Formats: sequence, structure tokens, C-alpha cells
Amino acid sequence: MRGAWRRQREKGASAVEFALAMPIFFIIVFGIFEFGLAFWYQQELTSAVREGARKGVTTTARSNGWTADQIMQYTKDYMTNVGMTSGSRTVTCTNNCPCTASGNTLTITATYPSDFTVISNLTKLWWGTTGIATTRTLTATVSMQCE
Repeated sequence: MRGAWRRQREKGASAVEFALAMPIFFIIVFGIFEFGLAFWYQQELTSAVREGARKGVTTTARSNGWTADQIMQYTKDYMTNVGMTSGSRTVTCTNNCPCTASGNTLTITATYPSDFTVISNLTKLWWGTTGIATTRTLTATVSMQCE
């Protein structure tokens, strides 16, 4: 008789434990996912800048009269092709852009906003309407020597 009474009293314990553990579990899982996505964005941003600089330093670009705007547009097109389409992305081409002579250095810098929307919305449940600040601007810079 005593064992049956104890089981009745502890009937909802697993539901309470589940309710306490799941928010932490979700924050960890979605945090891993969103930080992985931000890491991927950083890698693709670096690739876009590298490809834009490579295109700008080649002899063909110089002989075809590529302008700084064309080099920056090539970098933006690369970013668009990999899904980085935010309107607040920026690309700048400095330091002998476009290449005028062999041996000069061309530098391209790009920025892309990255936000962690799922983590932000999950943290609003505990910390109110503000949540945790989850926006970060990713930046990549590449310098190459003109051919």
C-alpha cells in the first residue's frame, strides 16, 4: 500500500523535469545551428572577397579596363550566388583599385550582417522583450598583388 501511494505522489515529476530541461536543450541546439550558419557566412564572405580580388588583379582585367565598380559588383554577384542577399552588405575596393601597374596591391573589404533570430526569440522568453543582443557584422578583407 505504501509503494502505491509514493508512485501517485511522484507521477508528474518527469513532466516537471522535462519542462525545466527542454528550454536549455533548445537554446544549446539552436545556438549550435546558428553559430554554424554564421561560420559558414564568414567562410563564404571570405571566398567572395578573394574571388573579387583575384578577378581584379589579373592582367586580363587590366587590359579590358575593369573599373572599381565592376570589381565590387563581381564580388557582390558572388555573394548573391551563395545566398548572401541582405541589402545592408557592403563591398569596398581600395588601394590601387583598379590595378594600374604590375606589383601594386589591390584590397577588397566586404561586410555582411549576421543575426541569430532563433536564439534571440528564445532568449526573449526569459529576459523579456530585449533578449540577448544577437546581431554581428561579419567582415572579410583580402589584399592581392596586381599581375
